[in-house]
Amino acid sequence: MYSDINMECCEVLELLQKEFNSLWNCRKRGNTIEIITPFTTITQNFVSVFITKRNGAFIVSDGGWIQSHLLEILGDNTFEEKNKVLGYFMNHHKIQSHEEGGKNYFFKSNKDGKMLSALSYDMAQFISNTMNALYSTYELEMQEYEGTKRFDTQVNETLKSKLEIGGYDYASNCRALDDLKIQFSSCVRPKGKERFTIIMCVSGSSPTYFSNSVARANQNFEVAKRSKYKDYFKSLSILNDQADGYKSKSDLGIYLENLKDKSDIMQWSEFNYNKFKEFIDC
Repeated sequence: MYSDINMECCEVLELLQKEFNSLWNCRKRGNTIEIITPFTTITQNFVSVFITKRNGAFIVSDGGWIQSHLLEILGDNTFEEKNKVLGYFMNHHKIQSHEEGGKNYFFKSNKDGKMLSALSYDMAQFISNTMNALYSTYELEMQEYEGTKRFDTQVNETLKSKLEIGGYDYASNCRALDDLKIQFSSCVRPKGKERFTIIMCVSGSSPTYFSNSVARANQNFEVAKRSKYKDYFKSLSILNDQADGYKSKSDLGIYLENLKDKSDIMQWSEFNYNKFKEFIDC
């Protein structure tokens, strides 16, 4: 009986509504059936799944829905957790993926028509869970990015206002070691001198984010010290000791110890311009 299901809205919808409830709706799209499910995302979109039949198998996919909606949320931006989140939910729901025409499709398939409702339910739940997790993670990432950016801006504007009238060359977001393509929070050099100071601002709203920021500074300083410029610069880390991530210093011990081996450290709440000036002048 189930293997003889026709690809018509009335038959498929009858099966789904019998298995679940009347909130499932259907729209015919050529040889494909779109099922509008009761599942939603944080952005208040109802989730759709798309059913086709090929080589005797029923295929339930997202129809490129995830990629399209990610584009709406992220634009041209990317963030590190996307593939981890996708991988986790693909494994959990046993989802496969396929790329065609530059677009990624996620799907489940089975030749047994009686599995159609289960496939549709699993796919809808996968889309909803994945999109909600990605959106929440991205929101956290953006909040962290904005917080870190504000601290960088505060430090840079404070230093720039003093140094540019005090006989120094100052640049924010600089790439002083051009051939290495490493970006530092800022670079400063007394006019007419060869030696300069590279600075990394370190911040984070949680111990994890703060330790990641420390790790990035460590990595940048480590690479810089192995470069041909190693005899021409000093390294300085400016810590946002008011950040929530810094307040759990017990979780940061080994990271901060490693940072002390790579650079001098100044805490922003105790920042003293005269001591800073003495450091960069030496």
